[in-house]
Amino acid sequence: LLDYGSRIAAFNAWPADAVVSLHSDARAAQDFAVDPGTGCWASTGASGFTVLFSDEGPPDLAQARRRLAEAVAAEMVSAGFVPTAAGYSDDLYGSIGAGVYVDRHPVGKRIRMLRGPKVPTVLVETHQASDAEEAARWTEPATLDAFAAAIRRAARIAALEGPHG
Repeated sequence: LLDYGSRIAAFNAWPADAVVSLHSDARAAQDFAVDPGTGCWASTGASGFTVLFSDEGPPDLAQARRRLAEAVAAEMVSAGFVPTAAGYSDDLYGSIGAGVYVDRHPVGKRIRMLRGPKVPTVLVETHQASDAEEAARWTEPATLDAFAAAIRRAARIAALEGPHG
């Protein structure tokens, strides 16, 4: 695995118009535990997806990130995916709409993957990996196909609305 700095450098070298970073385990509830294998915080009480973005940096890039985040969430909902209802801590993430959050960590502790790439970047927490039923659904080809189609539609929508197309 590449460290974040190396990943960001790779993203910046690619001829990409956007980056959608995929993750599982939407950590949106209050019952957190640390996974001893990874050291990452996880929540066992929240299902659904979340889309995270950063509003740091040049205004046109920050706006493009937000457009992409909102388009991804809207297309996921349109495809039948459900945003997490538990929400994130307001001091860490600001809610923008159903399933969309802006990084509000203290400066210096914000998510590098959201603000480092030179193209619009969002992080999608696709599902709660600790929810056995939800995790099983994400192994089904129909779920993966619906998600891929939603991301493609969102990329086209975000590109049509701004300068980063």
